[in-house]
Amino acid sequence: MKHRSISGLFLGLACFFFSCVDEITIQLKEANEVLVVDAWVGNEPEETYIRVYKTRPFVSSSPQGKESQVKLERIYVERKDGKVFPFYLHKDSLYLSELPIPLMEGETYRLKFSTLEGDTFESAWETVPPKLESAEITSKAIEKTTLVYSGPNVIVQTRTFADVQLQVNDPGKVVMGYFVETSGISEQFTSSLQDNCECACYLPDPNIYPGMNIRSNQSFLGKTIEYSIGEIPLSSLGRYYVNASVKSLTEFGYEYLNQVDLQQRNTGSIFDPAPFRVRGNITGESENSPEVLGGFFLFQKTSFEKLLYRTQIRTESNNLNHHFEPLVQVVATCRDVFPDALPEIPKVFNP
Repeated sequence: MKHRSISGLFLGLACFFFSCVDEITIQLKEANEVLVVDAWVGNEPEETYIRVYKTRPFVSSSPQGKESQVKLERIYVERKDGKVFPFYLHKDSLYLSELPIPLMEGETYRLKFSTLEGDTFESAWETVPPKLESAEITSKAIEKTTLVYSGPNVIVQTRTFADVQLQVNDPGKVVMGYFVETSGISEQFTSSLQDNCECACYLPDPNIYPGMNIRSNQSFLGKTIEYSIGEIPLSSLGRYYVNASVKSLTEFGYEYLNQVDLQQRNTGSIFDPAPFRVRGNITGESENSPEVLGGFFLFQKTSFEKLLYRTQIRTESNNLNHHFEPLVQVVATCRDVFPDALPEIPKVFNP
């Protein structure tokens, strides 16, 4: 009886204490939010923009949302001769230029903006880099060991790929960086028993280079260099359209993106360098101004394209062990197999 009384007493006390516990909501201070500026100004109006926002504190299991917006009084890009190019709020944290910015090689610009709280920020002066005028897309066949999944089984095979390369003729004027983005369109064939079959489909390939493709011209200033910009499989019979977008960047732009790329490529092992905060080129005018992440980037963009013939590349490398994928049989259209195909045949594939 005595044990039952003691158990009842503890049970009653437990219910009392737990019923009196209030739910605690942790208020994260705004000081954890850091101002971020992502400003790109170049010779392509569609890719000229400025984003200004604040980082969101990370809370485990918290739903993702939009970045915290920053209310600005004014934001503009200034040329060193005093010409001002204002930007307007387009949507959320995105600002677009009100006037076309006629960039000229060698001109100097900076970004400047002020918040409603009275803080004023400006970037360092940046000089417009030269535009890459001469480059050529080439390709050569290579062999690679790949893993092929067949149901629950994994098979190791040696397959052939086209190593797509960009031959750059550097203008040799200043030290700068090249930021290359490579996309493509793959022609894929199928077979059918019907005569009016739409058996050729065209699949967009937004990025054929793994990761960020950026490098400095310091080691080949004024020379010609060829380096890889992606790989495409040679197991298909169809052609492949390659588009290489090359942005020439200022020395700051290269150094910044190179540091970002270095952190992204860390494997996460104990031997990798610890993540660090990449220093930008934007600061506040007063000593008490908050820290700013990101930067102001100037660029000149050039695009190069080429239609690659897989059959020709294989013919030029008969010494390699080429593997061919069998054609998939469809009823009337290849879209049954490739639902993400483009709605029309791209002009580059027309006769």
